Amino acid sequence: MNKYSLSIFTIILASRLFAADITLNTSVDKQTATVGDVINYTLTLTYPKAYKLDIPAKTDELGQFSVEDLKNAQKEDKGNIIQDVMFSLTAFTTGTLTIPEIILKYTDDKGQANEVKAPPLKIQIESVVAKYGNAGDIRDIKPPLALRTPFLLILLRLLLLAAAAFAAYYWYRSYREKRAAQAPVEPETPPVPPYQTALDELEKLRNSGLIGEGRIKEFYIALSDIIRNYLSAEHRVDTLDKTTAEIYDSLKRLDINMKYLMDVRALFEECDLVKFAKYRPDEKICLADLENAVQLVKK
Repeated sequence: MNKYSLSIFTIILASRLFAADITLNTSVDKQTATVGDVINYTLTLTYPKAYKLDIPAKTDELGQFSVEDLKNAQKEDKGNIIQDVMFSLTAFTTGTLTIPEIILKYTDDKGQANEVKAPPLKIQIESVVAKYGNAGDIRDIKPPLALRTPFLLILLRLLLLAAAAFAAYYWYRSYREKRAAQAPVEPETPPVPPYQTALDELEKLRNSGLIGEGRIKEFYIALSDIIRNYLSAEHRVDTLDKTTAEIYDSLKRLDINMKYLMDVRALFEECDLVKFAKYRPDEKICLADLENAVQLVKK
């Protein structure tokens, strides 16, 4: 066995290097590799716990090799630190390539800066074709396989499969329609008429306590909104962001009793006085205006 032979792909390559109380061992998992192979190169340092070692940062290249990964592992043993610096290297050039010398700097327990060196290491990189011959090369495309089953038989099978799928779909659709026809039809809830909605909201406003709490302005704002929404739903007129005069003009175009129009206008003007002119009617007037709104809805 010559000096380049390996045992289980791991070889200790350098003799121990001593620098004061720090030792450095280097190892590589293979001395001969092919282009693109990953080569694991490890530096193992043993040094006192009081020493500070500068761990090298990952670079893209290490000499003629590409650095795919750089990992660090550390453990403590009898007051010493055992530090593994592990490089994953690849090469894309054949021949004898060299992992260059690596200088690791550290500071001892006295604060003095020192360094320890990992010697250069040669790795033989071989061509994949040279190593494996034509086995690693691109091969010709194999000719197409001949169909043993006649084409017409395949087509017939496909047609039968399509017919079975269509029949299953048709049965499922008919089944769902039959179930839907047999299902009891729930009666639709008739929509609530606008006047009923308005009356319900006016009753809620009566019981809101706004008048008793002295929140007169809020009371009239709510009263105005209820009547606006009622007129919009009942007579199909736009009351949103409209003034009293604009609402009155819109209602005049409809076939509505003039007395009704005057009552609507009077109620809105009363609301406007409270909302914009700081008018504060007493409780009796507030309840009277609420009742006027109820009568407008009931007409």
